Amino acid sequence: MHYGLTSTDGVHWIEVYDTSYNTVCWSKELAIFVALGAPASSTGIAISSDGINWTPYTSSFASNYNLSHVSWFPTINKFIATYGISSTIGGFLTSSDGITWTNIAMLSALPVNVAYSETLGIFLSTGTTTSVKLILK
Repeated sequence: MHYGLTSTDGVHWIEVYDTSYNTVCWSKELAIFVALGAPASSTGIAISSDGINWTPYTSSFASNYNLSHVSWFPTINKFIATYGISSTIGGFLTSSDGITWTNIAMLSALPVNVAYSETLGIFLSTGTTTSVKLILK
C-alpha cells in the first residue's frame, strides 16, 4: 500500500490518504498535480489542484501498464510518463492535460525516469535494462 503525504516545508510530513498511485508531479502551467498508479489501482490516474482533493480518471493504459514515473516538461507543455508491461518491456506515454494519454514508444527496455536537456534538445531515460534517448518533435 502507498500513502499520500503532504508538507508545507519539505521537512514535516502528514499522511493525508491511502493510495495506489506510484508517482506524482506538479505542473505550474496547468496548476495541477497528476498522480499515476499500477494496474491494481481502480483508476490509474488522478488530478488535484490542491494535493488533498483528487479526481480519479479511468485509463486503458492504467489497467494494463505499471505507470512508474511522471514528469511535467514546460518546454513542450507535456507530461511524460514511463510504464512497464513486464520486467523487460516498457515505454513512454505523453499527455498535455494529465487525463488523456498517448503511447509514444514501446521498447525492449524498462524505462524508470525521464530527464530533459533544453541545451541538447533531448530527453534521456534510464532503465533496468538499458538507457534510452528519446527525441520528441
